[in-house]
Amino acid sequence: MNIKLHGPFELSKDHLESTLPKSISGVFALGYVDQVGRFRVERVGRDTSNLQTTLGDLIGCAMQFKYAATSTSRGPWLATAATRR
Repeated sequence: MNIKLHGPFELSKDHLESTLPKSISGVFALGYVDQVGRFRVERVGRDTSNLQTTLGDLIGCAMQFKYAATSTSRGPWLATAATRR
């Protein structure tokens, strides 16, 4: 399974509301862009019902985020499991 993460976006309430649709499930990576332009991951996670709310609870934990929406509640689990192989 190949997952394309969208972003990076600033991890702030305004950016979450303008970037993410309400009530989507998905996976995310929190981190920052380093001096050479690479996204450095500090934390990964998933949500099965409301990715916007989950990321909102993490404001202050990182500077930026990337995400991928999934079409089912099982999708975030499958996406996370695929990256651990």
